[in-house]
Amino acid sequence: MFAARLTKAAETAAAAELDALLITPGSDLRYLLGAGGESHERLTCLVLPADGRPALVVPKLEEPGFADIPLAELGIDVVTWVDGQDPHAMVADLARRGGAPARLAVADVMPALHVLPLRAALPGAEQVLAGTVLRELRMRKDTAEIEALRKAGAAIDRVHARMAEFLKPGRTEAEVGADISAAILEEGHTEVAFVIVGSGPNGASPHHDVSNRVIERGDVVVIDIGGPNAEGYNSDCTRTYAIGEPAQADVRETYAVLEAAQGAAGRDRRVDRRRRPRADRRRRVRRVLRAPHRARHRAGRARGALHRRRQCPAAGGGHGVQRRAGHLPAGALGRADRGHRHRHRRRCGEREQPAARVGCAAGVSDRSATPGVLETTDRAILRELARDGRCSFTDLAERVGLSVSAVHQRVRRLEQRGALQGYTAKVDGDQIGLPLTAFISLTPIDPAAPDDYPQRLEHLPQIESCYSVAGDESYILQVRVASPLGLEELLRQIREAAKVSTRTTVVLSTPFENRPPAI
Repeated sequence: MFAARLTKAAETAAAAELDALLITPGSDLRYLLGAGGESHERLTCLVLPADGRPALVVPKLEEPGFADIPLAELGIDVVTWVDGQDPHAMVADLARRGGAPARLAVADVMPALHVLPLRAALPGAEQVLAGTVLRELRMRKDTAEIEALRKAGAAIDRVHARMAEFLKPGRTEAEVGADISAAILEEGHTEVAFVIVGSGPNGASPHHDVSNRVIERGDVVVIDIGGPNAEGYNSDCTRTYAIGEPAQADVRETYAVLEAAQGAAGRDRRVDRRRRPRADRRRRVRRVLRAPHRARHRAGRARGALHRRRQCPAAGGGHGVQRRAGHLPAGALGRADRGHRHRHRRRCGEREQPAARVGCAAGVSDRSATPGVLETTDRAILRELARDGRCSFTDLAERVGLSVSAVHQRVRRLEQRGALQGYTAKVDGDQIGLPLTAFISLTPIDPAAPDDYPQRLEHLPQIESCYSVAGDESYILQVRVASPLGLEELLRQIREAAKVSTRTTVVLSTPFENRPPAI
C-alpha cells in the first residue's frame, strides 16, 4: 500500500515539474509512510525525488520510532543525524543527488523553523506547497483508508449510542463533557479533539464548549464531538438530543422544516453539478422552506441540527463529499454558524445519515441522575486505588481495561465529585514510637450541653478519628499514644476540654485494619 503511494506521489511530482517532495511529520507523512507525530525543532524529513531513490532524514535518537515501518522494503534510505550536524544541509545534499533542483514542494505543515533553513541551503530552488501535488492522491481513497474512515465513524457512533448514560437532568454540561471525553477514548480514539455540550440557550452559541449550566428536563442539547483514531482519521459528529418533551412548542415544527431542507439538499447533490448552476441549487433548497423558520445559508452551505454526521467512505469515485443540513434560529434548536472552528481536522468523505427524531434520546427523558450511584468502571477504579493508592495510571488502566488517558480523566472526575477524597500513607505506629492504640467512648456529663465535642477536641493530635455513634455514648475516638502514661494524660485532657465521662478500650493486637471498602 505505502509502496504504491510513494510511487504515485513521485509520478505526480514529475508531472507537476517538481524535482522532489520534502515531507515532514504530519498528515502527509502518515499517508505516505504510516508514520505518526508532528513536526518539532528536530528535523525529520522524507526526501521523495521525482526520479530516484527516496531517503528519510531523522534524528538518531528518534530512529527507533520508525522501527515498525519497513523502510528498507520500501526502498527508502535512512540518514540519521546527531547534535552538531546540520540536518537541513543533509536534506539539501539528498535533493541534489539527481542534479541541482529547480522546484521543490515542501509539506504544507512544515514549520518556518525548517522551511527557511532549507531555502537557505537550496537558494536556487523554488519552493511550493506539496499539498497541491498530494491533494489529488489523497482525495481518492484506497481500501485501507475507507476502512479507517469506517472505523472512525463507528467509534463516534458508539459514543453517541452511550449518550443515555451521560445526558440526565440535574447534571452539568461539564460533567456530561467529562463522561463523553472518557467514552471517546474508550471507544477507539487516540485523543479527544473537542467536546461541545450546549444545553438550552447554549446550543445556539457559535463558540460554546461546556459550562456549569445544569441540564434540565425539556432542554434541547447539542452534542458536537470528535477525535482521531490510530490511523490518523478524525471522526466529527454533531447530534441534537431532547431531554424529554422539548419545552418549546415549535421545536418539532422547526425540525420538520429542517428535515425537508436537508432531504432536498441531499437529493440535489446527486444531480450533475454541471447541469445545475449553484444559485439554482440554492433556490431549490429554499423553495422547501416555506414555513415560519427559514434556514440561513452561508457560502452555499448551512449548519444542521437534529441530525447526525459521521465519517464514511467517500463518494464519487473516491472523492470526499460533505453534506450538512440547514440550521435553526438561535433559541430554538440550532446555533449560528460556528465557523467550523474544529473542522480544520483532516477529514475525508462524509455522507449524511438518517436524522434522529425529537423526543427521548435513547431513554434519556425517563432517567434522572441518582446521587451516589457510580458506573461499574468507576467502581473498578476506586476499588483498585483503595487497594493500592500508589498505583500508576498505566497499571490502573491495565487493571480496569481502559486507556491511560481515559483512566486519568475518570480519576479526575471522581476527585471532583468527591468520590475519591484523597491519598494517604499507612504508617507503622511501632516504628514512629506510638505503639498503643485505644478507643475512647464519650458520654456527656450534662445532657443539655451543646453537642460541640469534636470542635473542643480537634486540637489534640493523638486523636486519629472521631465517630458520632448511636447508643449510650455520643462519640468514639480512636487514639494512638506512646505508652499507658501517655494514654492517661490524654484522658485527662479530653475530660477537661469536653466535660465528658470516658470509657477506654485498649487494643492488644490488630489482625487487620483499613481494608478497602466492598465497592
